[in-house]
Amino acid sequence: MEHSREYKRRVRKRILRRRLIMGAICLVLAATIAIGVFSCSGKTSSVFSSPAETAAATIAKIDNILLEHSGKIPAAEVEKLTAAKDALLAACETADKTQIKAKNLVAEQEIANIKALLEKALTQPYVVATASVGSAGDILVHTPILWNAQRSDGSFDFTNIVPQVKSYMSAFDYMSVNLEVTCGGTEAGKYDGYPAFNIPDTILDAFKSAGVDMMLTANNHAYDTGAKGMLRTVKVIKKKGIDALGTRENIADKDYIVKDINGIKIGMVCYTYENESGTAGRKSINGRLMTAEASPLIKSFNYNNLPAFYADAANTFNEMKQDGAEAVIYYIHWGNEYQRTPNKHQKDIAQRLSDIGADVIVGGHPHVVQPFQTLTGVNGNETVCIYSTGNFVSNQRIEAMDNQKTGHTEDGMIFGVTFQKWSNGKITLGDVNILPTWVNLKTVSGKKVYEIAPLDTSVSDWTTFGLTGSKIDKAKASYNRTMALVGEGLNNYRTSHGMSAVQTTIE
Repeated sequence: MEHSREYKRRVRKRILRRRLIMGAICLVLAATIAIGVFSCSGKTSSVFSSPAETAAATIAKIDNILLEHSGKIPAAEVEKLTAAKDALLAACETADKTQIKAKNLVAEQEIANIKALLEKALTQPYVVATASVGSAGDILVHTPILWNAQRSDGSFDFTNIVPQVKSYMSAFDYMSVNLEVTCGGTEAGKYDGYPAFNIPDTILDAFKSAGVDMMLTANNHAYDTGAKGMLRTVKVIKKKGIDALGTRENIADKDYIVKDINGIKIGMVCYTYENESGTAGRKSINGRLMTAEASPLIKSFNYNNLPAFYADAANTFNEMKQDGAEAVIYYIHWGNEYQRTPNKHQKDIAQRLSDIGADVIVGGHPHVVQPFQTLTGVNGNETVCIYSTGNFVSNQRIEAMDNQKTGHTEDGMIFGVTFQKWSNGKITLGDVNILPTWVNLKTVSGKKVYEIAPLDTSVSDWTTFGLTGSKIDKAKASYNRTMALVGEGLNNYRTSHGMSAVQTTIE
């Protein structure tokens, strides 16, 4: 009981001390507001005679700096300044004058450092924030992948697809993949692979566990399970805490995303090509006639009416900017399947999107990798474009392809860009890179496993990625195929922007 009373006495004393300190701070703040004793650029007034009062003024300076210069100070410096403030507050609680003075000197030095940075920013801008965005290729859960993922209890587990690439995807501040299947549920019929994909919801869990933040849902398989399946796919994705881009549940929902990533607002929109429907007010996706109600819920374009697409792309760009977007990424499902070079439509569309103001264009659909290109818009802006990221996971193996025996359908990538925000408010692209990937088909406990292997040349021993024997040779061949397509364009960009060239061949 005595111990309890003593504990309560100490707690009351501590609370009283904090109240006295906060009271002193409030009095000082009131005085400074009334007579303008200090500012970020001024010095502490001589009216502060006690260490506690001086500390209060310093704390107020810090708060003022953080408020007035939010977004202009590097995160590391903000952390230092905040830590100095917290240490000063803690010292004030002790009422130890010597400790308060010492911590106040540290805090004042951090303030001086910040002031120097802010003054330097007027003539020499510096990076205050970065946001890395990763984009991977097509997720195609073909029938063999589907049924090899089924467990003895009837459930489906797809996590064995992603363990090798998990650390790479999770390293990005924001990661997207192209979900080229639907999750229509059993209400849409039985689970199935190609040609009409209806895949269990656990495919989403697998990729979320590997660091995926967004699923691209506008593609030619979006309507494989009809309107209900398309809408259910979006609903389930969102329910699992993942962003969906390209299709939406309701007409009132925005058909784009503006995401605040580390203090940089990035606008993103996803389109797919559509077919001629022959019916007014109804779109056709992959030859499937959509309902009039569902047609506006997918972001799409018609190759036979590109002016309408360009108008919509420009309007969407402006809407994203109005919502605060500081940089814009266009994801687009386009091109010809199995063609390793972009067609004229792709090139024309890419240039027009650059003219609109796109910073990044990420393409998909051909099921093979296509080149990287840097474009210049009409306003002199620069746009980086990867025409196709290839297959991230699929059963399009050499042995399964009738007319595509080159191996390119086994290849994919993680395409990464890093946006930089400068102290003057400007947004630029920093690092741009490509990590080639290859689908490693192996057998584990009598079941086929389609494991995505990262072809990281900074790692000398690829057995780390589950590759052994002839699989290493096949993975190297995949790396060389991919870099033969993207290496020149990528290295032209990197070297012209002060970055080192990447390795384009591996023995």
